Amino acid sequence: MTRKLPKEERLEELINAAVAEFVEKGYENASMDSIAKRAGVSKGGLYHHFKSKEEIMIFANNVFVKPIEQMMEKAVKSDSPAEGLKTYIFKYVDFWSKHPKQVAFVFLSMIKALDNKEMWISYEGYILALVDFFESIINKGIAKKEFKKCEAKEIAVALAASLDGLISYVIMSKKITAKIVSTSVFNSIVKPILK
Repeated sequence: MTRKLPKEERLEELINAAVAEFVEKGYENASMDSIAKRAGVSKGGLYHHFKSKEEIMIFANNVFVKPIEQMMEKAVKSDSPAEGLKTYIFKYVDFWSKHPKQVAFVFLSMIKALDNKEMWISYEGYILALVDFFESIINKGIAKKEFKKCEAKEIAVALAASLDGLISYVIMSKKITAKIVSTSVFNSIVKPILK
């Protein structure tokens, strides 16, 4: 018999079970049945919330983006765009460094997105939102004279690519810490445009 939980808690359990299943077995070898068993629900209970593995992946990735969106909002609201950007970089890397299974899941999802249009659209939306966020905060910093005039879009793309690429280094190596990555990204990409 399955436990009766509030919907939010039930969804969290389903996502945690799916992440564990996908990371452990890979996308192709994971099954809705084994995800349901891990979560302690019936297969019908899982299908009540999600119709497919793809749907679970998309939902889970959207859940994982929520804290990142909150970090973005705080950075944008900061009186100092430079300080807001610096804080965001350090918190972003720190967040992912503490969630290695989710990082593995996100990378697995990105691979799956290559042949799934709906997932691809979701990832593209995230990437564009991230680049737009960086570009807007850089332009705000230029307007406030905290940053030199620069190609904000180019810097934004470099920041997004560097941060997302270097997250895997933090997960894979004990010698490359979140602080080292955050500091190197800030010093090599942001510091040169500071006034």
